[in-house]
Amino acid sequence: MTACLTVKRVLALSAVFLALLAGGVLAVRAHARTPTPLTPQEQAVKDAVRGLLQREDAAAASGDKQALPALFDLTAFDGRAALAHAEARLAFVGAWAAARGVRWLPPLVTVRTPRIRFGAGDPPTSVQVTAIVSEAWTYQYSGGQHQAFGLGREHYMTLTQAGGAWRIAADSFTDPLDQDTRIPGPATPGGGGAAPTPSTPSVPGPAPATGRYNRAGAVRYADTYCGAAPGCGNGGLYNPGMYDYNGDGGDCTNFISQALRFGGGLRESGGWAFDRRSGEGTDAWAKAPDLVDYLTGNALAHVAARGGIAAVWAAVAAAAPGDLIAYVERGTTVHMAVITARDPMGYALVNSHTADRYHVPWDIGWDQSARFVVVAMTGATTGTGHAPAVPVFGGASSGCGIGG
Repeated sequence: MTACLTVKRVLALSAVFLALLAGGVLAVRAHARTPTPLTPQEQAVKDAVRGLLQREDAAAASGDKQALPALFDLTAFDGRAALAHAEARLAFVGAWAAARGVRWLPPLVTVRTPRIRFGAGDPPTSVQVTAIVSEAWTYQYSGGQHQAFGLGREHYMTLTQAGGAWRIAADSFTDPLDQDTRIPGPATPGGGGAAPTPSTPSVPGPAPATGRYNRAGAVRYADTYCGAAPGCGNGGLYNPGMYDYNGDGGDCTNFISQALRFGGGLRESGGWAFDRRSGEGTDAWAKAPDLVDYLTGNALAHVAARGGIAAVWAAVAAAAPGDLIAYVERGTTVHMAVITARDPMGYALVNSHTADRYHVPWDIGWDQSARFVVVAMTGATTGTGHAPAVPVFGGASSGCGIGG
């Protein structure tokens, strides 16, 4: 019966992903305009972008490194750099799958192109594209259990055309499958293997804080507003009532604070708050290390473990949905995510912004030299949660600084 239910859940999630992909439901940030219909020339570019990225992902999933060079303009310096990144990504996802005892199934890609600008020439031989890319990835255990997850990325691309075919001459984006930004060279996943089936969390911590944290509500908020990744709700859009820090240092901590406040029910304070008038969050609201310090300093959470993957492995296995993970590179906390689910074998899955993630394995994309902080929320309930509230504010904001 359990195996049957697992298959049904996988099929249902896959159906959601396919529906999202077929409909092209993608995140256009809250400030984006309603797109105008594409011209035939623009549609051809959009189709080319999708085709190139679909082939790139298919090569990464299958380990076919030889398929990559044909996708890039190798006469351009940035084209060669983009190829090197694609090769590093291929190496990482292959190594991660081998370390976790899984294999990749073919990914599915769709794109939205809010900006297409052609270069000179008739017909033009170059084009600059801003593309919101939505990817559905699936991995499979040897026993047949599947897990699908969603990724959303914003690309700034240059394509060049030769012989009637478009190729990638430059591609800038935050890659959730190769997230490390401060560690040079290809990332190598940490050791471990498949996670054990989780038990009731047993990591000791301080007494519950005054007030209650609604884990289910926080997860529901994170699933609703996680953005462009297939599986996210709200039509693939961020919460329109909140400022989007992408471009101002990253939106990951802002997103976690939203989930804690508007889904989890934690009360704002002078040190942890979002000003609706100015669109300004405090440091604890918008910066990862400050949020960890605020939560632990106010008995709203405790650090269950910190260190490399081996040091935190058991704590992640014991963590519950609604708990948090902070990601550290060279001593700097650069990213945060919230645990939202587990795969059929018990592996912890997370949601985040920058880049957008829906039910993604918690460590994928992070090098073996990365460090992690497992933040266990205290004073928590396990109720069913409520629909996330949509706050209202007006104004602009400065950047969030370090903290993804």
